[in-house]
Amino acid sequence: MTERVAVVTGAAAGIGAATARGLAASGYAVALLDVNECAAVEVAATIAAAGSAAVAVQCDVADEDSVRSAIAAVVERFGRIDLLHNNAAVFLGLAGGSDGLLESLDLATWRRTLDVNLTGAFLCTKYAMPHLLVHGGSVVVTASVAGALTGSTVSAYASSKAGLAGFVRSLALNYGPRGVRANAVCPGTVLTDMSEHIRQTPELQRRMIDTIPVGRMATAEDVASVVVFLASPAAEYLNGVVVPVEGGLLLT
Repeated sequence: MTERVAVVTGAAAGIGAATARGLAASGYAVALLDVNECAAVEVAATIAAAGSAAVAVQCDVADEDSVRSAIAAVVERFGRIDLLHNNAAVFLGLAGGSDGLLESLDLATWRRTLDVNLTGAFLCTKYAMPHLLVHGGSVVVTASVAGALTGSTVSAYASSKAGLAGFVRSLALNYGPRGVRANAVCPGTVLTDMSEHIRQTPELQRRMIDTIPVGRMATAEDVASVVVFLASPAAEYLNGVVVPVEGGLLLT
């Protein structure tokens, strides 16, 4: 039985991969869940090569049977779960990153966005929670400034991320007394594949950076470091908080 075990969803790239590496470096055995099993295997291999225990598990977080099987596989492999990082997400906006106009947003896009981003977090937490309760643990969710801004043009994505903030607060209230804390990180624009459309458009990238007081977009590691902190004993009195990791964007 491994001493501490973390489950990270959407772990094949971006924030999930950076968080998996950060958690491994801080002493966790890490299970990397992703619909892209091949890519998750590659990340797990780099973690293992650095001397930490890691396993990749194929999982579609929007599918209940897939989640149930993935969590069971983690417990079979490591014997326990101490941390769940709900990070898997999709951004299915239109060209230019806008899905805000209802007449342009089809029902399939709306449903798929909420299925992955919000229902996926529910399913993973539902099946991980019995194991988190055994030793006490933590849930960390990746929300977004898109769900915190007073207005957002990406309505499906923003709605899913705003829902996650409410989900975390509910978890904190219900499970904090039972030894499981729940918190969220709230990233701004991060240099990952999901923001590729911004990086491919220099003018859009310049305008985006102009709105960020620290003068740059975030890296995946910027966000991962906060996730690792929230999972650590140093944050043991934090419960139900949504931590902005956005360089001051919400101040503007």
